[in-house]
Amino acid sequence: MKSAFITGAVTGIGEGLVNKLQSEGWQVFAGYRSAAPGRASWFGKANVVPLVCDVTDARQIEQAVTQIAGITGGTLDLLINNAGYAGNSGVIEAAHLDDYRKTFEVNFWGPLQVAKACMPLLRKARGRVINVTSA
Repeated sequence: MKSAFITGAVTGIGEGLVNKLQSEGWQVFAGYRSAAPGRASWFGKANVVPLVCDVTDARQIEQAVTQIAGITGGTLDLLINNAGYAGNSGVIEAAHLDDYRKTFEVNFWGPLQVAKACMPLLRKARGRVINVTSA
């Protein structure tokens, strides 16, 4: 069975991707930060494992990867870095630097940290990485 880890999986694109891959028979690991996974349409479906994974928290990333490895035997076919944050800083003259920092933490450093942590599993499976972005 192919396996996928999708971050930001409770709503939007992530939720849709979990449902699509699950319906095609994949083992899907659905990463979430704070949104309750019980409200996602995939919750309770076969072959879907919800995992707490704030992409800015190295400890949570490592715990998620350890859980994935334990279930898959140490492989991962697909990582979809989907978690994202749309900052609300507005024009540069009114910039809130903390908001810009958070945007970078989630949208740049987060996917990099998750990919780095998943790389041994991905290499073993000759897996792939997809990074999702939006406005």
